[in-house]
Amino acid sequence: KKRRGFKKYMKYDIIGDVHGYAKNLKALLEKMGYENELGYYKHPDKNRMAIFVGDYIDRGTDEEAVIDIVRPMIDNGSAYGIMGNHEYNAICYATELENGEYLRPHNDRNYHTHKEFLEEYPFGSEKYKDIIEWFKGLPLFLEFDTFRVIHAAWIQEKIDFIKPKLGENNTLTESLLKEVSKKEEVYHSLEFLLKGAELILPDNQYWQDPHGLMRNTMRFNWFVKKEDVTYRNCALSIPEGVELPNKKINNPPTLYNSDKPVFFGHYWMSGLPSIQTEKAVCVDYSVAKGGCLTAYHFDGSELSNDNFIY
Repeated sequence: KKRRGFKKYMKYDIIGDVHGYAKNLKALLEKMGYENELGYYKHPDKNRMAIFVGDYIDRGTDEEAVIDIVRPMIDNGSAYGIMGNHEYNAICYATELENGEYLRPHNDRNYHTHKEFLEEYPFGSEKYKDIIEWFKGLPLFLEFDTFRVIHAAWIQEKIDFIKPKLGENNTLTESLLKEVSKKEEVYHSLEFLLKGAELILPDNQYWQDPHGLMRNTMRFNWFVKKEDVTYRNCALSIPEGVELPNKKINNPPTLYNSDKPVFFGHYWMSGLPSIQTEKAVCVDYSVAKGGCLTAYHFDGSELSNDNFIY
């Protein structure tokens, strides 16, 4: 389907990561005035529609119920939806390589991450194959005349590199998935866009995450402009007490520098929903960790904390 450009009279409800929490999604849609009278949720205002930022699955226990809400909305034109890293992981888990292995290995760790989804969509079943094909039809990002939507990170050089390789409506292709298996530039570009920019720390530094895992990387804050682009200044999601070096980052990813607002999820924000900058909004407020499923109502006006709904 051809993506429509933004029109001044259109209004969009940009909804954060759902992660299998169907009851929360229903409650949020109904709070925003969406009605389910035709077998799918639709807003009575014909100039208002939803946009989902991905991560419909994993974590929660109502995977299929979420898909049964989101998919008909997208397929019937009352919503747009993009791919999150969990849908990408599901595609890779389902993609068999020539050597009989899978693009995402079927090890204990990956199974555990994917367990709730696989319990409702048994691996290899017809319903499993059907939903994987539907995931493949989700665009990696949306770009309208006056705003953008991506799951994790709008890194312009990665967008520019990957876009010519994408299928219709900026979707993954089979040839692109084959390139992912080489773990070269295509692989790293998709990782940046769908999982965020992660940089290896200098001087062999490691830190311990809340799960006890030792990590030597940090998530790069791509949406806040910094005069000093250092590991300390540009780190995201590092626990308190972890001291990162105040070293300059060599050849960092491009910081977001556009007049177009960009909306994204992925980052497990906490507290009262608020905009990150005048041009950047995260709508993931950790529904799978006791937070709130969150949306931002965008009507083309200046970004404001007053436009969050949760």
